[in-house]
Amino acid sequence: MNAKTSLLAITSLLGTLSVQAETIAEYTFDSNSVVSTDTSTYSSASAFQTLNGTFTSNEAQVTADITSNSTNPSDPPAYFSFSFTVQNLDAGETLDLTSLTLLFATDSVTADLGVYTDAVGYTGTGDKIGAYTHGNTSSYDLVTVDLTATNSVVASSLTGLTNGETIDFRFTIGDRGNNNASKIYHIDDVNLSGTVSAIPEPGTFALLAGASALLWIAIRKRLS
Repeated sequence: MNAKTSLLAITSLLGTLSVQAETIAEYTFDSNSVVSTDTSTYSSASAFQTLNGTFTSNEAQVTADITSNSTNPSDPPAYFSFSFTVQNLDAGETLDLTSLTLLFATDSVTADLGVYTDAVGYTGTGDKIGAYTHGNTSSYDLVTVDLTATNSVVASSLTGLTNGETIDFRFTIGDRGNNNASKIYHIDDVNLSGTVSAIPEPGTFALLAGASALLWIAIRKRLS
């Protein structure tokens, strides 16, 4: 096997290890729809749901009196949620969640947003996988939650997902005990992203190692 053949073999083997980015669920609330507008082939997403909230003005809103001074998920005064189920993965493929983004705004009042998942738990604020405090402005802020293992709370709970697994996410809101009954809290453009990758067979690693060794030998011979 010459250098060119070895290189082609390595390229072919690396193709079996490819990672494919996917939009797992996306909620834009256009026309007040609560259905995911861009669901991956590899997921079946639920409708966006709410406790003490509404869907209006092409976004999700909480208009109820938010009296909690925290975002504790065990007994929230209001929250939004959605879930998805993994499907259509081929043999040896897994789904890893990577990020969750959304826009968060308030009617010029300071409020806290807590992000949770049942993969970690809904016991208390220690299960929070993401948090954001919106200042006393009316602008929309982008909130990004890291769902990879670099998030110490998430760890590996959202990686290596397989067909049939269902993951739920919950967004809780607290106004720090200010009892702002006349204020509205806004969520929009929720996007859940992930990657699909194949788990290579042990033989694939062996072939890759062998091809790499042959390529190295061929290069050394050419340079000598």
